[in-house]
Amino acid sequence: MPPAIEQTSGSRETGPPTSTVRVTPQVPEVQAGARWAVATAVGCALAAPFGVLLSYVSFLMAYLGLFFYALFGLVIGASVYRVAARRRPVPKAQVLAGTTLIVLVGWGLSIRGEIAGLPRDIANLAVEARTRLPEGLSKAEYLASIEDQVRRYLSDRYPPGGAIGYVRWITDSGRFPKGTFEGVNRELARPQRRWVWAIRVVLSIVLFSFGIASMTWPLASALPPPRVPASEPST
Repeated sequence: MPPAIEQTSGSRETGPPTSTVRVTPQVPEVQAGARWAVATAVGCALAAPFGVLLSYVSFLMAYLGLFFYALFGLVIGASVYRVAARRRPVPKAQVLAGTTLIVLVGWGLSIRGEIAGLPRDIANLAVEARTRLPEGLSKAEYLASIEDQVRRYLSDRYPPGGAIGYVRWITDSGRFPKGTFEGVNRELARPQRRWVWAIRVVLSIVLFSFGIASMTWPLASALPPPRVPASEPST
């Protein structure tokens, strides 16, 4: 922050100064906004790979994956703060908009990875459930076949399929009943489903947002003035 400038009243004709006014130059909002735009871009760049990593830990037992949402949020927020701290205060509206964007990028990629990974996850479970693969099919071909069946199942039973179909499926049952896939004689399911999955999603948004916002929101306020030690009274 720029140093304070002291202005005094009085002149050579009128006598010595009678009062002192401390004037603190304000950082122009345009500079703070530009710096915040750079910080937001850095935050989004970090949130992207962290979001992909979060898609792999989401289903850890006992909601342990939620710890990483808070941890990664703090890491991202601290990086954003470090970039933008020199130009604080940043207008609150900009801090809110930038923080929301970073959260959407990171959390959005985590849920996208979860949805995109469903066909392969179920295909791997199907392989484990069989004693032997169908004749004439390699493991790669069989995996591809199950993945295609998963996509068709969501599209037919939970239209229109895709992300919407996934949300409808996992909040409804989160299971593929026995007999859905030929030769698989047991049910295949996500470890978290229905209300358990819904609670995890809500908590993941809250913790990820809190981790980032707890570091970025202080940027909306100016740095406190430096403390000047009081002079000791003369004896």
